[in-house]
Amino acid sequence: MKVLEYLLYFTIFTGFFPTPGYLYVQLFLSFIQFLLVIYLMAKKKISIKEVTNKYSLFLLVLLIFSMISLLWIKDFSGWLIYSAVLFTGMINSFVLWLLISNKKVMNNLAKIIILALLMHNIVGWFEVATGIYPFAFNITSNNIAYNQLLRRPITFFKNVNDFATYLLFGLIFLISYKPVKYSYSNIPFKLKLVSKWVLVLSTFGLIMMVGSRGILLISVLSIILLSLLKINNSMFSKKMIVIGIGFVAIALIGLVIINGLISIDSLDSGDSTRIYLSLNGLEYLKNTIFIGVGPGNVSYYLEEYRYFPVGHIRTIHSWWIEFLVMYGLVFFVYYILIYARNILKSYKQLKMTRNYLLIFTTAWSIAFIVASVISSSLYTTLWVIFIHNAMFIIVDKNIYLKS
Repeated sequence: MKVLEYLLYFTIFTGFFPTPGYLYVQLFLSFIQFLLVIYLMAKKKISIKEVTNKYSLFLLVLLIFSMISLLWIKDFSGWLIYSAVLFTGMINSFVLWLLISNKKVMNNLAKIIILALLMHNIVGWFEVATGIYPFAFNITSNNIAYNQLLRRPITFFKNVNDFATYLLFGLIFLISYKPVKYSYSNIPFKLKLVSKWVLVLSTFGLIMMVGSRGILLISVLSIILLSLLKINNSMFSKKMIVIGIGFVAIALIGLVIINGLISIDSLDSGDSTRIYLSLNGLEYLKNTIFIGVGPGNVSYYLEEYRYFPVGHIRTIHSWWIEFLVMYGLVFFVYYILIYARNILKSYKQLKMTRNYLLIFTTAWSIAFIVASVISSSLYTTLWVIFIHNAMFIIVDKNIYLKS
């Protein structure tokens, strides 16, 4: 079990650093973990119930669907990459479910997340200060020159939107996080709190430097949401959330009354392209009788069949639409239902426990709804898959850690 635990730590940590070939490393680590789980089950040290849960079984069914989709997919290489990531995510969910109830494991995972954030902050501010990008392995020289001009940090990611999404995750986790008093007991608790908020400010500063307006807006709204979730007055929080939703609804209605319904072509080219990408995806879904084109095949269809103009872009730029187009309507509806259930269950548990993990799972699951449509595609971004697993598993496990 100790080997499996340390493999989990290494898997999560390296998942935050998308260096060239890291998918192969993660796939190898997943295969080793899979063999260890099988070995422990064969030795009857663990049972199948200890490694399976509803969410993990959902991922298993998706993987089975992926195998079946070999009958109609058009792009085998794209299918192979997406299926490998799906397998890696599924194994990670099994191991998380097995180990995450251990408070020591969960506290160690929190430290790993913070360590990774600290390293990205150091590299990010180094890039801002110097214009030198030592870890931009996946960036073309033209893109590096453009980012140097604007002093936009990238660290290990392939583009600024991916880094901005990671920073948003980091910001929400850090604000949610409550340092453990008995961990590193030789360090004063106040110093831990000060360090946490310095890292929060640093992370928010990098979000501003990245220049993603969408992520910046979600960051501000997330800070407001986190403040409400942390207030130990559920009636006040509910009232403020209702007022906020009402304000947004009134503002949207007012814009429609003043400006009328806006046509797609009158939008900014980037916004209109995103809408056309989704419309193309819906056409592909209809063409497959709502079964889906299969994992990793959306780009092929966008290359070969363009019902709406999308220029040179070949990724659908929406987590939700991409899932729908890849896996079909039935899986999509089920996924939306379990996602919504997870938010409600997380919030309900939060009201009873005030645990920082549930503050995080509630805020991140809400923020991710919007944040996931900003990057081009997150389905091959392993840290997103791992945190997605944790988001479901923490809530289903009903974990309460003592602070």
